Amino acid sequence: YHIHLEDDTVPSPDALRWFEWAGRHASPMTLTVSGYNQHGGEAEPNMAYWRKWFTPWGWATWRDHWEGYLAPGWDTSFWDGGVQRIREQLGMGEMFPRVSRIQNIGATRGAFCPSEDFHRENHHATRVAGPDDRVKNWVLT
Repeated sequence: YHIHLEDDTVPSPDALRWFEWAGRHASPMTLTVSGYNQHGGEAEPNMAYWRKWFTPWGWATWRDHWEGYLAPGWDTSFWDGGVQRIREQLGMGEMFPRVSRIQNIGATRGAFCPSEDFHRENHHATRVAGPDDRVKNWVLT
């Protein structure tokens, strides 16, 4: 099981617990586990969901998924788009927490972020789990 974080992502205090739990409870149709969700708002911090998507900011996958699905079609020039393409071809998806466990902080000098306004509208998570949001029992809905 591999957890991937980039230099412009910051994990919450319980991010590793999230990835550990999700890695054990994911369905066979789960290609990746995301720690990021842009619109957590007022949600309960223990809610987990599944969607047909791939989110590149703080994600994990299993060795067999890497070797069997991702590595053979890896696109070094546009890797996140490549993962999305592979995910679509397989009909798989990702598990993600309703309240983000990752904050993207790449608002300035980011390679793919044209402005701070763009970052705020498209990358900045509205809520990231804090010390009071630590979860013992997740609920997958």
